[in-house]
Amino acid sequence: TLMDISEVLDYARERIEATELSERFEYNPSNILEPWPIDKEYDLIILSNIVHAYAEAEIGEILDRAIACLKPDGLVLIHDFFYEHFPEKAALFDINMFVNTFNGKVYSSQWVREQLLLRNLSCTELLPLYSDTALMFAAKDEDLLQSLRLG
Repeated sequence: TLMDISEVLDYARERIEATELSERFEYNPSNILEPWPIDKEYDLIILSNIVHAYAEAEIGEILDRAIACLKPDGLVLIHDFFYEHFPEKAALFDINMFVNTFNGKVYSSQWVREQLLLRNLSCTELLPLYSDTALMFAAKDEDLLQSLRLG
């Protein structure tokens, strides 16, 4: 299930329909800041380049909605910019968020981790990618995180 604004989903649908997997996708045009029109639970919820676009309170609401859609043995994957991974680029991107969004900014992985812990999720350390972004996994079940092969 892909959830995003209509314009993004139109592009995604165009790309996905050119593959053999197109029958496996559902498209859900939505505003992430409004109640999610989803009535099922998922094994994996990916929040990619979401955290930096919103204010602290909005991120809390987004995390709460994501967790509500997560199976007991499911994972949340957060992919974003973090100060600890590429500080110079993160600082420049933070300026971009200040200029081009209402509330966006780059957060530290520690702040994101604290938000996840407040919601009773366990999480991994920051997993830097070769790009200027990084990953963090979170789960209701800490043992699930221990079983992941990361690195």
